[in-house]
Amino acid sequence: MKPSRFLELLEYDEAALDRDQREAKRAGPLLDTVTKDRVSFIASSPQLYSWLVESRRSRALLINGNDKGHLVSPLSYLCAEMAQLYQEADFSLIYFCGLNSGYRDHRADACGMMISLIGQITEAQIRPDMSFLDDKRLLQKATNGKINAHCRVFRNLVKQLPTGMVVYCFIDMISIYETRERRDDILLVPKHINGNRQGVVNLRGLKTIEDS
Repeated sequence: MKPSRFLELLEYDEAALDRDQREAKRAGPLLDTVTKDRVSFIASSPQLYSWLVESRRSRALLINGNDKGHLVSPLSYLCAEMAQLYQEADFSLIYFCGLNSGYRDHRADACGMMISLIGQITEAQIRPDMSFLDDKRLLQKATNGKINAHCRVFRNLVKQLPTGMVVYCFIDMISIYETRERRDDILLVPKHINGNRQGVVNLRGLKTIEDS
C-alpha cells in the first residue's frame, strides 16, 4: 500500500498540524515578563538540557506548566520552538492536545494524536516500507481507530529510521486526554513513545501538562 493512501484512510490532516504550530507560536509575543522568565527558566533547566543533549538512550521528560485553563500555554510556545529547532538538527514530532480537544471532534483523543505522529513520521521518510500493512488485521484495526494498532504502526515506522538517529517527540498538554472517557487509550501510548525496544533509534518523548 502506498503511504499516501494509508494516510488518506487514517484521515491524516497535515494542514491541521501547520495551523496548530502557528497558533502555538503566536503565544510567544503575548507573554508577559513573569511568564517569559518562567519559560526561560524551564528552557535553561538542567533536566531539559539532559533530555535534549546528554542522554544516550530513549527516555521521557514530563514538565508541569502550572497554567491550567488554557488551550495554548507558554509551554505550547516552547514546544513549537524546540520542535522546529530540532527538526533541523535531528528529527522531531509534535502534537498539541489542547488545540485538538473539542468534544465534537471525533479525533480529539489518543487515536487522533497517534494518527498525527504516524503522518509526520511517514511523510518525513522518502520511501517508507509499508509492507507491514500486508497484515490485513492490522490494517483494518488501524483504519477503524484502534489505539493498539496505531501504536504498532508507529513502532514499525520508527524502526525504519537510520541507526543512531535521535527523534524528539513533543506532546503538549497530554493531561487534557487523561479524562475518564479518554484515559484508557492515552495510558497505552507512553511506552511506545518513551521507549525503543530495538535500541536502534533514540526516541525521546517530552510531555507537558497544565495542572496548577
